[in-house]
Amino acid sequence: MYLKKIIYTIIITLFFLFGCSLKKDVYDLNQKMIHKNRSAIFTIWRIPVGIGSEKYYNKLSITYDNDIVYAADRKGIIKAISLYSGKELWVVSLSSQILRSHISHTNELLSGGLVIYDNKLYIGTESGMVIALNKNNGKFLWDSKLSGEVIAKPVIANGMLLIHTENGMLHALHHDTGYIKWSINLDHKQRFAIRGKSSPAIYNDLIIIGETHGQINAIMLKTGEIVWHDYISQITENNTIDQLHDINSTPLIDYNSNILFAIAYNGNLVAMDILSHKIIWSDHIGSVHDMILTNDSIYLVDQNDIIYKIRKADGYIIWENNSLLHCKLTAPALSNNNLLIADNNGYLYVLDSNNGELKYSDQINKSGFLNKPVVLNNNKLLIQAKDGILYYIQY
Repeated sequence: MYLKKIIYTIIITLFFLFGCSLKKDVYDLNQKMIHKNRSAIFTIWRIPVGIGSEKYYNKLSITYDNDIVYAADRKGIIKAISLYSGKELWVVSLSSQILRSHISHTNELLSGGLVIYDNKLYIGTESGMVIALNKNNGKFLWDSKLSGEVIAKPVIANGMLLIHTENGMLHALHHDTGYIKWSINLDHKQRFAIRGKSSPAIYNDLIIIGETHGQINAIMLKTGEIVWHDYISQITENNTIDQLHDINSTPLIDYNSNILFAIAYNGNLVAMDILSHKIIWSDHIGSVHDMILTNDSIYLVDQNDIIYKIRKADGYIIWENNSLLHCKLTAPALSNNNLLIADNNGYLYVLDSNNGELKYSDQINKSGFLNKPVVLNNNKLLIQAKDGILYYIQY
């Protein structure tokens, strides 16, 4: 059984490493078709932040608060940067001599976050450490050791830091001290999985969260007790890749109608009533990316890099754009009537959210992007490349 699990892991790794290169001819053809109006995208400033994520997959994302941008690299460099000038306000290295006496494990490799709450900046590591720094000066506040790698972005609710680790555990930590209030195992049947986990969504006193084998859970926020769980996607194939039904995206919640929207790899996208946990509608669309919910629509990028706008009332596909197939797109971001997406080869795309047509695009960085743009006001955005360079862009 152990050997079989290793073989599964190798197959999955090769699939995701070389899946795009197998479609290289398609990718090259698409690139020739879509590069237009490059002058519409302008870099205001750029600043290096360490070495970035290198060639490793992680979900280290930039965050923004009170005109200050916070960014990090995998090796433990964290910077606070003025949005308007691009100047460093402070920088820390978690492997530095100054912090060695505080942090339980030195030379930490960062993998999840960044998240700001109150005056704290939270970061997760590959070894399962959660670290809290003072957001104003970068000074160490506390750390806490969890049982698994932290990739999913932590979520703050009711004074607790909720973290879904790679081994399938959901942990609730006190945001001020890092004390672990409760932990629960969500992946009892886990055999093999796509790297990454779902961050939780909050509905009143419930945590709504997905897990590896296509199941949505509703969990009591205070105690960690499971209230209900239901499948949105089930394993029906014998093929190793087709058996992957991970829910890695954060569920979306329409609080007016008490409906949640969730999606699994290899399908499905569903609308589910939270109170009865009955499925209202379902589309056979699969993804691992976070989605966007508006008053009447859902925007998403599926696992083949097809971009969709879907009517949330009934799952009707309003439009789809398949011009960027196998470009390894990021999750989308929405600003006014613009849908913003980046890709693994460093391109930034701006689409018309009304009809899905590509308005303009440009290659910003050759190392590529893993995480979606962070949208600001006045047609500006922030995005960090895999080589660590942080960009402030006008589009």
